[in-house]
Amino acid sequence: MSGKCYVIDGDTIQIGKVRLRLGGIDAPEMEHPWGNKAKWELVKLCKGQTITAELEPSISYDRVVATCLLPDGKDLSAEMVKA
Repeated sequence: MSGKCYVIDGDTIQIGKVRLRLGGIDAPEMEHPWGNKAKWELVKLCKGQTITAELEPSISYDRVVATCLLPDGKDLSAEMVKA
């Protein structure tokens, strides 16, 4: 699956009608310290980009887990950890 995404929080995006949890990371929730910063870091990474999601067979917090890739092939989760 691929497309433009909407950022929900620091480890959740939505492509079309599907909410995806980024595999391999756990960002702070919005109401926790650094939650808002995590969300905006993810927005900066995704803005204007087409994200490719490789769906995993697991579900986490009622969301499909996915490895999400930027157009240059970089793993979105790894980029968030770097940020």
